Order: sequence, then structure tokens, then C-alpha cells
Amino acid sequence: MKDPQTTRERILDAALNIFSSKGYYDTKLDEVADESGTSKGSIYFHFPNKE
Repeated sequence: MKDPQTTRERILDAALNIFSSKGYYDTKLDEVADESGTSKGSIYFHFPNKE
């Protein structure tokens, strides 16, 4: 089983990379999932909403 903190950090890093290039409002969940190597379900587990 992967370390939950590492997964959370990968999601945050991916989101920040995409936010910096596309902007917050144009970033899609699928893009963050692809870049972080996680599923959308995993993102929702760690972050219940976009805020």
C-alpha cells in the first residue's frame, strides 16, 4: 500500500503544476489525476472539493 501522505503530495504537486500553466479555473480533475498518477477517487479521498 502506498503512503497516503506521498499520494497527497503527488496530487498537490500535479495540481500546482497545472494551475501555474493553465490557471485554477481551467484545470480539470482528469488532468490532475493523469499528472499525479492517481485516480479521481483518490483525489476526492484526499481533497473533497476543489478548495
